[in-house]
Amino acid sequence: MTKTVQDNTINIFDNQIYDKGVRSKKLKQEYNQLTERIKDISHKIEYYRKNDDYAEATKLKRQQSDLENELVELDDKLNEEDFKVTAEEFEEFYKAYNGEMSEFKAEHQKLSEEMNNKLKEVMKVYRKMVENKNEAGRRVSREQYVKHEKLAPNATYNHYKGQIFDHEVNLDKDKHDTTPRGYAWKLEKALDAVSRDEFQKYHYGHKQW
Repeated sequence: MTKTVQDNTINIFDNQIYDKGVRSKKLKQEYNQLTERIKDISHKIEYYRKNDDYAEATKLKRQQSDLENELVELDDKLNEEDFKVTAEEFEEFYKAYNGEMSEFKAEHQKLSEEMNNKLKEVMKVYRKMVENKNEAGRRVSREQYVKHEKLAPNATYNHYKGQIFDHEVNLDKDKHDTTPRGYAWKLEKALDAVSRDEFQKYHYGHKQW
């Protein structure tokens, strides 16, 4: 398929939003770990104060103060442009996304109609096949009666059944299933192969996702 849609959505995501998101999450993890350390020190300070060990409590208080300063620095960083996706970037992303998706939807509609037209062509061919099988079936139903009549001319159970279903008429030398179900299975198998092939192109790196 010829590529006609711009890659703005992908470029904005890869180079702006996702990159910032990864950095922000890493920083947020550090922030959470630091918060837990401060909480832990707070518990220790309370313990030493209850036991009148103010010297140790004071040391821990200084350590806690240093960690709190680090926490403030991390908090400030989280609000910096390098770590925070801006409203403008979200707007830019969705503007590109909506524009590009509208093109994909239009192309999908076009291809969907093309598929439906192909199915109509298949229906026309299949109708001819059924008509041919029905004509053959008119002969087959009579031959079935004649065969039994030849084998047992005096048998009372031999009756001419008349019309038979087209799927009861086998004209294929290789005995392929030419029923709607048979063709549906073939089509499903073929389309699954296409989907699998396209998936593997991305999965194995032949095409960039």
